[in-house]
Amino acid sequence: MALDIGKALKFPLNDENWIVKVLIGTVLMIIPIVNFIPIGYVYNIFKKVLNKEEPVLAEWEGWGDLFVRGLMVFLIMLVYIIVPWIIMMIGVGIMSAGASNESGALTGLGGFVMFIGGLLYLVVALLVPFALAHYAKNNEEFGAIFKFGDIIGNFFKAVGDYLLAIVVMIGIFFVLGIIGIIPILGWIVGILAIFYVSVVMYTLLAMAIQKAYEVA
Repeated sequence: MALDIGKALKFPLNDENWIVKVLIGTVLMIIPIVNFIPIGYVYNIFKKVLNKEEPVLAEWEGWGDLFVRGLMVFLIMLVYIIVPWIIMMIGVGIMSAGASNESGALTGLGGFVMFIGGLLYLVVALLVPFALAHYAKNNEEFGAIFKFGDIIGNFFKAVGDYLLAIVVMIGIFFVLGIIGIIPILGWIVGILAIFYVSVVMYTLLAMAIQKAYEVA
C-alpha cells in the first residue's frame, strides 16, 4: 500500500457515524488509564493497514480487548524509551550536582550526558513504530520488539516513505498549532483533534512501514 496521504486524512470521515466514533475516541483519549482503550483501537487500524487492508473506523466494541492491546502498545513504547530517559535523568542529576558545587566540569559532563540521552531518545522514537509493526507482524509476540536487526533493517527499507509521513504529521501539527492560537476555538479544535490525528498518524505510519515487508 503506497503512502496515500489523502486516504489517511479522509477515510475517518467516510464513515456515516464518524462524528460519534471520533467523539467517543476523543473522550476516552483524555482520561488516564482509560486511554489505553482508544490506543488499542488505533493500533487495530495500524495493524489492518500494515496487512494491506482498507482502514475503517470500526464499531466501539470489545473494550476489554482494546484495553489490553493499548496496554501492550504502551509497554512497547516504555521498553524503548526507558533507557534514553534514564540517561537523561542521570545527566540532570550530574548537572544539578555541578551547579550545587559550582563545578563547571560536572555541569559540562551533565550536559553531555543529557545530549547523548536526547540523541538516543530521538533514534528510539524513530524506531518505535517499526518495533510496533514487527510485533504486529509476528503474531503479537512481545519478543519480536527485541529483534533489533530486523527492525533497523525495515527502517532503512521504508525510510523514504516513513520520513515523508513524519513531514506530513509535522505539517498537521503546525496547522493545529496555528488554529490553537485562536481563543476558545483553538482549544476546542485541539481537544477534538486528539483522536482523529492519532488515527491519521498511525495510518500514515503503517502505509509507510508496510513497504518494508513488501521488500522483505
